[in-house]
Amino acid sequence: MKTIYSIIIVLAISIAGFAAANGRAGEEKGKSDPQAEKADKSGKSNPARIKIEAEEHRYAPLPDGKARTGMFGVEAKGYRFVYLIDRSGSMGGDGNAALKAAKAELLASIGKLESTHSFQIVFYNERPARFDPKGNGQTVFANDRNKELAEKFLDSISAQGGTEHEAALRIALKLKPDAIFWLTDADRPKLDDAQIARINHFAAGTVVHCIEFGSGPKKGEGDFLKKIAAANAGEHVYVDVKELGGR
Repeated sequence: MKTIYSIIIVLAISIAGFAAANGRAGEEKGKSDPQAEKADKSGKSNPARIKIEAEEHRYAPLPDGKARTGMFGVEAKGYRFVYLIDRSGSMGGDGNAALKAAKAELLASIGKLESTHSFQIVFYNERPARFDPKGNGQTVFANDRNKELAEKFLDSISAQGGTEHEAALRIALKLKPDAIFWLTDADRPKLDDAQIARINHFAAGTVVHCIEFGSGPKKGEGDFLKKIAAANAGEHVYVDVKELGGR
């Protein structure tokens, strides 16, 4: 009998505890989030929060593990990315807006990469300047340490000198990335048809996105960029540095 009474007491205690827990859960569920309630009463959502959540969703890694990142509205997918950026003297015009904006977009772009993805940065005028923390000129994993080092590297880059497009493009293409973001003001010397043909042959499946900087409405300077982007599954966009403001 004592055993039966003991079992009954244990069951009673368990049932009482379960009821109390459910009661607390109901109370918590019944509580409202003051911020959410405030938003509901006003009938307005939080635009900033919606924008952030949309961006996070847009650039979330794809199911196959590929990254999805972009610059100036141009998007690329893959595992390996190269950022090829003109740093000639003409890129420092209009208050240095072009180079400054390029750096800001670059940091935002690599910030969307996971540590399993890799990247390389090549700035160029007559000569290339590579981000090379490993000393071998190859792509590096997009971990926190390399992102920090990349930001320091950008601080050392200024706009000066002339322009040598083809040699810089060859360096970028030799890394065999999934995509290249090529940012330039398309200043002289422009690439001729023979050079474009060599680049297209050398690309061998790499997507080449061309982002052209200019001052004022688009003219005809960057036609060779359009040709290269079209031949290599890329996009060509024009960025008016006068509209960049304090970016």
